[in-house]
Amino acid sequence: MSEDVQARQRIVTDLYTTFLVEAGAGSGKTTSLVQRMVALVRTGTEIRKIAAITFTRKAASELRTRFQIALELALRDETSALSDPERENLAQGLQDINLCFHGTIHSFCGRLLRERPLEAELDPGFRELEEEEDQEFADLCWDDYLVQLKADEGGTKLGELKALGLDVSDMRAVYHKVSEYPDVDVFTQDGPRPDFDLIRNSLFPMLDEAKRWIPTESPEKGWDTLQDAILQTERQRRFRDFNDDLELVRLLETLFEKKLAVTQNRWTDKSMAKETAEKFTTWQLTVMEPFLRRWREYRHPFVIRFVQPAVAYCTDRRIKAGMLNFQDLLMKAAKLLREHAEVRRYFQHRYQNLLVDEFQDTDPIQAEVMFLLTGADASVADWRAVVPRRGSLFIVGDPKQSIYRFRRADIATYNFVKQRIVQTDGEVLELTANFRSVQAIGTFVDGHFTGKFPMVATDEQAKFVPLATQRQNPTSHHGVYSIVHPGSLSNKDAVNAADAQRIATWIHWACTDGNVQIYEYDKNKEIAGSRPAQPGDFMILTYNRAPMHMYGQWLEAFGIPSDVVDSQQTYQELHELAMLTQCLANPSDKVALVATLRGIFFGISDNDLYHYKREGQALSLFHYPTADTLSTGSRRIQLALEKLRVYYDWTQELPALSALERILADTGYLVYTAVQQGGMDRAGMIVTLLQHLSGTPDSSTSWYRLAEVIRKLDETGTFPSSSLYPGRANTVTIMNLHKAKGLEAPIVFLAGPSGFSEHDADSHVDRTESEDGGEGLGEVQGGTQPKGYFIVDKGLPSARGFAQRRILAQPPQWSEFADKEAGFLRAERDRLLYVAATRAKQMLVISRWEGKANKDPWSPFEDALKILPELDKIEVGMPERPPFAGTVDVEQFVAAREQRINQMKQPTFVRTTVTTEVKTVGSLLERRGGGLGPSFGTVVHRCLEACGNGLDEKRLPLFVQVISEEEGLDAEHAGEVLRAVSGVLGSEVWRRSRVAMRRLHEVPFIVADGKTNAGMDPQAVLETAVGMESAAKQGSGVEVGASGSAVAGDDDSEATSASSNTTQTIITHGVIDMAFEEADGWVIVDFKTDAFDVDQENDFVTHYADQVNRYRQVWQEVFGYSVKEAGLYFTNRQKYVVVG
Repeated sequence: MSEDVQARQRIVTDLYTTFLVEAGAGSGKTTSLVQRMVALVRTGTEIRKIAAITFTRKAASELRTRFQIALELALRDETSALSDPERENLAQGLQDINLCFHGTIHSFCGRLLRERPLEAELDPGFRELEEEEDQEFADLCWDDYLVQLKADEGGTKLGELKALGLDVSDMRAVYHKVSEYPDVDVFTQDGPRPDFDLIRNSLFPMLDEAKRWIPTESPEKGWDTLQDAILQTERQRRFRDFNDDLELVRLLETLFEKKLAVTQNRWTDKSMAKETAEKFTTWQLTVMEPFLRRWREYRHPFVIRFVQPAVAYCTDRRIKAGMLNFQDLLMKAAKLLREHAEVRRYFQHRYQNLLVDEFQDTDPIQAEVMFLLTGADASVADWRAVVPRRGSLFIVGDPKQSIYRFRRADIATYNFVKQRIVQTDGEVLELTANFRSVQAIGTFVDGHFTGKFPMVATDEQAKFVPLATQRQNPTSHHGVYSIVHPGSLSNKDAVNAADAQRIATWIHWACTDGNVQIYEYDKNKEIAGSRPAQPGDFMILTYNRAPMHMYGQWLEAFGIPSDVVDSQQTYQELHELAMLTQCLANPSDKVALVATLRGIFFGISDNDLYHYKREGQALSLFHYPTADTLSTGSRRIQLALEKLRVYYDWTQELPALSALERILADTGYLVYTAVQQGGMDRAGMIVTLLQHLSGTPDSSTSWYRLAEVIRKLDETGTFPSSSLYPGRANTVTIMNLHKAKGLEAPIVFLAGPSGFSEHDADSHVDRTESEDGGEGLGEVQGGTQPKGYFIVDKGLPSARGFAQRRILAQPPQWSEFADKEAGFLRAERDRLLYVAATRAKQMLVISRWEGKANKDPWSPFEDALKILPELDKIEVGMPERPPFAGTVDVEQFVAAREQRINQMKQPTFVRTTVTTEVKTVGSLLERRGGGLGPSFGTVVHRCLEACGNGLDEKRLPLFVQVISEEEGLDAEHAGEVLRAVSGVLGSEVWRRSRVAMRRLHEVPFIVADGKTNAGMDPQAVLETAVGMESAAKQGSGVEVGASGSAVAGDDDSEATSASSNTTQTIITHGVIDMAFEEADGWVIVDFKTDAFDVDQENDFVTHYADQVNRYRQVWQEVFGYSVKEAGLYFTNRQKYVVVG
């Protein structure tokens, strides 16, 4: 038996050992975690004491679904030798699945804080801020802080900043950076102010000497860099005072902090040119660079101390307002657990098994929460000293896929936790079998990364583990290919456009006439067959988001559906919308008004504007001329102003978002954007914008705020948008590589072979020094706080059109920390490429820009690709889109549009209940008086459910009292409830359920039957939710009325007549009161609390027979179980009647 197989078996059998599972790409990390959860439930762990934590909300949702399916399959697996207790445990777990936590670490911390808000010193009603809202709030606090600073201190601190040659606008970035690390002690060290005379006494004499050898006239090819710097300095000495220290620094930074190249033949004496160049180079290295470093180190503590109060102000204001960002949730939860032993003990009992997926992406605070929750000794408050309870902690991760350092993920944390688990009698398991990729891809990945990952893990990098692929190679279109673009392509846009066209062309060809086959594999990973490729089989990954829209546009041109995920491409349509909203927010803004008139919305020409002004008319929404006084061109402007006035009135009368949606509908803006080139992305940007605005309360109600949000998004140009129909099935997925971890596709393209650049480090956090000097992991409490080393820099425009960076302030020894951080970043880039190379199942295609290794993000694969084939270049003509040659009847179009809108307003479904169906088609029953109403039946049903789920009968009277009060049943009827429930508990059918193999209570279901007035055959679409008590309480349609006419909940019947042309879906809710499994099949029981006379029994059985038979049908057709018996239990008569 291989080590991989043994490890997988231990995951589900060795439940009392703490494990860290290192699972490579495609090895089934999440599957292993789900199997562990099922094993815990099967062996008796209460599902409410299990918490499963993963990286994203989407992953958490998928985890919950997979867990439920796994529980259902385990129950239905007839080949497994489940004992009766194990079967009961699984059934109970399935029923209580909503009590198990599945979510992100942030939502988990939020749950802890909401349960103990007083100890956490929080408003119990706090809300969690999304990232974008948190960013906006932080910006607002920064602006307010500066205003207060100027008012409270007379601008003293601002004056200090100015005296150091710093602008307050340059401080915002470092303010945000420090805010991201509330657990880190930002390192500062005061130092002496450097001696500026050192520069004056060395630079200017050299300049005077050097200018002797510069020609009096400019050389034919211009001045070289050194000559230009010398001559500019000489000119500036006439009007700038270089006795001013700040002026001297500006001179150095603008003219001399760069390579001073010399072209000797442009000097009067070549030998002196060479000598001068050597002098200046030596001076730069020995005098200027050390001086600037000391100057920036001198400024550094002033800068950090300037922003730290702003960070504290923002944090305090946020907490007082009852708002927590993601870091607050982590920090507050860690503090709660660290400082309150009783709380720690409580949650350790509450969550006895913690399972963590994608652990390689955790940060230190998450690790602290994790250890404090699983400690064997609740008195230990230092998480680094915690010994986890045996089997309480199960961690799954792959250090080779740790790619979120920019979001505080720290591989040093992973390494420390791994070491700590081994030290506390835990174990590290390795899952090496890859079930995703074919062998050819595995060979490529192993060959390339053998030299990238060390054989033994280091502080910076994970160790190499072979990709043990299990899928055999198919006969065609498999393995790794390249697309090579010539280096002669002029720029990144040109190469990205060429790449997008070639990939889209190939995908179009691949999806045509079965040209490419996608191979399917059986459980033994052998080829079981093939099928033609379709768009959903392709994934396009880019290293950055800039070129993503190009691929979507080219695919759209070929008629291939695509889904662009979080593109940052902004289009002209966003700018036009920003102008319109600014115009309506401030009608006196003539620039915005003219821009709106000349833009997409109205298309007014400059000629029209010229004549309008020549005619003496004013541009105003409130005073415009009458039509009979205007020329034709001016008339167009007058109509536009009238329309803008209507829009302005809407902004005053309606909530901002409602007004905007109405304007977009009136102009047809969304339709207009959708029919442009790349229309799906353009229109998707508008829809994403509306969703963004709807999630921001201020901008959805205030038009001024809405306009400001849109203006900022337009200015920054980094608004993440998606396709018009995100999440559609069978589409080509286009996304940034960082979003792709955990995803896969049969054919993957690593696209966008340009736009890469190495970024210098701007921060470094050192967590490796413990209090005693040994190796450890520092933290806020109980050890040395982690040290943060942050520089302050600013972007500078350059002749090449991209931003260079200039350091403004830096901590001492920054070069050492920068080198250390650069090592971490290089290691993370290798891991990012590993993630990219391991997404493909059948075929991996890597695009290259020949000879541009410094710009091509995929250039590290260059050597490995040299021996692999290039993807065939397909020549396919673009599909023609002939121009529309007909005519349009506008009135008919408008009428048809109105008719369609009216149809869309009609309900497309009718909601009802099983009980309602029975009452509709059944005979009316005569009931005797004395019924106690619907609340009586509801209380009886809830009591039976509680008893079925383990309520001690001794506590039943108290339970009846509490439930009666909740349901509004008079206390005097409690005795009748007890008699009804006790009668059921003493019945034979209840005894049978107690000894059954499985039993369930209050099982809700939803059945959707599609029907039309034309009598189409109904097609059942079934959605089930076994054991979800909440659904039963929210109108599931259970018959509980004592008089036989009332039902629990408020969804008894909501049928609404629809248009005769509208397809209606009848959505039927129901809840099966009790179901239990005996050896030869399932038994369905429906409890009835109707009051009737003895001679009416047959009438009531006949009346309710259809209802219980409907339940029988659902149990067989929906759940797939055989029903041997279905019956009615009448509590009034304490009699069970089997329905045939």
